[in-house]
Amino acid sequence: MRPKKSWSLLKSQFCAHVRWPPENANFQGKIALVSGSNSRPGLESSRQLLLFGLSSLIIALRSVEKGEQVALKFRSQFPAVAIQVWPLDMDSSRAMKPEG
Repeated sequence: MRPKKSWSLLKSQFCAHVRWPPENANFQGKIALVSGSNSRPGLESSRQLLLFGLSSLIIALRSVEKGEQVALKFRSQFPAVAIQVWPLDMDSSRAMKPEG
């Protein structure tokens, strides 16, 4: 019985089918916070959300400098979108609050 459960867990983790939003999805008026937007999964997730008309993107990561580089590229591609960079320290619950 135990191997069957292990197999279903592995299958669910590595054999998942991608479920894309419908083509008519519209994220206008929506805000998304994406962590790790300077690397492949987070970067592509952010880009896809922006392509669906996202109004505001918060890029949260450890290196604010790297986040600003990504934000600069996105701002040139999507000038109507409000893009912010927040520092993210997974060891601190205060890191998710914007300064100021």
